Amino acid sequence: MKTLSRCLAAAALVVAGISPALAANDVFLLGTLYKRHEQVPAYNVETLVRIVEKVAPDVLVLDVTPDELRKRSVFPGKVEYTNGIFPLMDKRKFITYPAEPAEPMFSEIVEAVKSRIQQFDKEQPALSASFKRTEKNMYAMLGKHWSSAARVQDDVTTEMIDASARLHAEILGPVMKDADERWDKHTADMVKRAVSEHPGKRVLVLTGIRNRPLVQRNLQGDPAIRLVDMPAWLTQAGF
Repeated sequence: MKTLSRCLAAAALVVAGISPALAANDVFLLGTLYKRHEQVPAYNVETLVRIVEKVAPDVLVLDVTPDELRKRSVFPGKVEYTNGIFPLMDKRKFITYPAEPAEPMFSEIVEAVKSRIQQFDKEQPALSASFKRTEKNMYAMLGKHWSSAARVQDDVTTEMIDASARLHAEILGPVMKDADERWDKHTADMVKRAVSEHPGKRVLVLTGIRNRPLVQRNLQGDPAIRLVDMPAWLTQAGF
C-alpha cells in the first residue's frame, strides 16, 4: 500500500511537470553570526562545525563569492569560515557553491549601498545614529535570547531581524531595498541551481543571519525544495 502511495505521488508530480527526485531535496538553511559567533557560547564556531557534521550534507551553498571560495580567503569578520568551515572542507570533500555574486554585480550592490548610507548619514545624522543604536540594542537582546543554536534560527530571531532589515530598507529607500532583493535572490537562485544539479542530495545553505529571512522567503514554495524546520531539527539534535 505504501509503495502504491509513493507511486501515485510520484505520478502526480510528473503530471505537474515536477521531477520526483527534485521534490525530495532536503535543504537546511542555517543563519550564521560572523564575529558574533565569538559572543554566543551556545552557537560558537565549534558548535557550528558540529552542526554541519551532524547535517552531513552532500552540497554546501556558502556565504562567499566565487573568488573567496577559490582562494579560501574571506572578509575578516567571517570567522566561521576561516576558523571552521574551510578547515572542515579540507577534511571532507563537499560539493560547494558560492552564494554571493561575482564581479561586477558584487561591487555594484556593495558600492550603491555604501554610497546611500554615507549620504543618509550626512542628510539625517540624528536618525542614522538612532537606527544604529536601535540595531545594537536589538542584537544585545537577541544575545540574551540565544541560549541555544536553535534559538538563533527561531521565529523570534527571524521576526526581529526581518523587521529591522525592512525598516532599514524603508528608511534608506529604493537603493537599499533593491540591494537586499538582488543579493538574497541571488543566494536563493544558487540554492535552486545546486538542487537542480544534484537532485535527491542533502543541501546545507549558510547565510548571514540578517539575510536568512529573505532568502527563506525566496525558497519557500519551490516544489524542488523541502525546507527543513531548523529550530525543530536543531533542538532534536541537541543543539
